[in-house]
Amino acid sequence: MGSPKALIEIDGVVIAQRTAELLKRCCSRVIEVGPGYTDLECALEDQPGAGPLAAFIAGSAMLDEGTPLILMACDMPGIGEGLIGALVNHQSEQSVVPFADGELQTLCARYSAEARGLAPAVWESGGRSMRSLLDNCVFEILNEAEWGRSSEKFAFNDLDTPEDLQAYRDRGPRS
Repeated sequence: MGSPKALIEIDGVVIAQRTAELLKRCCSRVIEVGPGYTDLECALEDQPGAGPLAAFIAGSAMLDEGTPLILMACDMPGIGEGLIGALVNHQSEQSVVPFADGELQTLCARYSAEARGLAPAVWESGGRSMRSLLDNCVFEILNEAEWGRSSEKFAFNDLDTPEDLQAYRDRGPRS
């Protein structure tokens, strides 16, 4: 993208701040992993830029053991309270991962205390992705019908390229 995705503006709001505000409405404690683009508590990875599992481990270390956490990448501005609320309020004690667009959406999911405990060992064994973590723990799938996909039509369209950003802007408000 040429600059940090967290600083992309959509409708006059930086997406890191948009993500922070969404999570603050739905979660009791919110931590930003990275250099501190928002006013949230901040955690830094041991190896910045090493990927989502490294960020997950850094953020997880700031929370009480035994509690689940919501992981959300900031480059998915189509995600709203319906999906986050469904993850927060899901009754399972296991990790809960949305399934949409034909795949598990590991970068906006709820990870269990079990997953949090396994993450450092997965990292040490060479795993770098959130999928590598899920390969080592029990999880449940959150289907689109459980979170109201119709109101968050483009939830998992992430902004990886300037073309992705333009396509998102061209779609207009969520429908």
